[in-house]
Amino acid sequence: MKKRKGLRGLIDRLKSFFGFRKKSSVEDETALFTDRNVMVGTVRSKEQLRFNLSKNNYHVPAKFISKYNFPVKHIALYEEFEGFSGIRYVGEVESYKKVRRKNIAFSMSRDNPREEYYFFNVKSWELLENGIISVDTKSGPPMFTTEFLLKNSRKTYELFTVTSRTQYDLLCKINEFIDLYSEDENAHTKEYKVNEHYSIGLEFGDIVVYKKHIDVFTIPVSDYLEKHRRSFGTIKSVVETEDILKKFR
Repeated sequence: MKKRKGLRGLIDRLKSFFGFRKKSSVEDETALFTDRNVMVGTVRSKEQLRFNLSKNNYHVPAKFISKYNFPVKHIALYEEFEGFSGIRYVGEVESYKKVRRKNIAFSMSRDNPREEYYFFNVKSWELLENGIISVDTKSGPPMFTTEFLLKNSRKTYELFTVTSRTQYDLLCKINEFIDLYSEDENAHTKEYKVNEHYSIGLEFGDIVVYKKHIDVFTIPVSDYLEKHRRSFGTIKSVVETEDILKKFR
């Protein structure tokens, strides 16, 4: 038994010497919002959607993906069709390769048969129970998000605007305000502390940002709902002002 402990101690010292170490909880927490290994790819027709789902694959022009986007672990299909716009299907990537467009057995409008594509094989597609509703998002080149945000977002813009736990908690609180507002337009809440400088609250139909209990920014919920992404970005910039200023002091 002593020999085993001694061996374990030696291995631990060697790992430490060569720079091997376990990830800290802080690193794990950060990865939830920065490890963007989920590709959100557009399907441009119901025919393509049927092809991708039945063949367990997805294809995208190689020019739209940088080497820095790899590894891609999951693919989420973004669709804009009558009856639903957003994400319903997610699949785990099994393998991928570069191919010419002419080697993909699906008819496309692009007229360059030699154009390079990334062709992804997917293990299987999972149907999300409620889907992620399209809000302030348009079809286009692929975008990237994290597994955590994919599992915990209600609207598509949330996938691409949150980069930290603080921002995620802020978003959740704003969504809570919106839910309260939908039930009672005159709802009022206590202040929620965002960080050491700022807090937010709901006051009779307005989302209010406070600094030391003094309101410094106000936006009606009705306005927020018209432009979710821009509104959330503005609130983020207000509550993160002090953190930004610290970098220049």
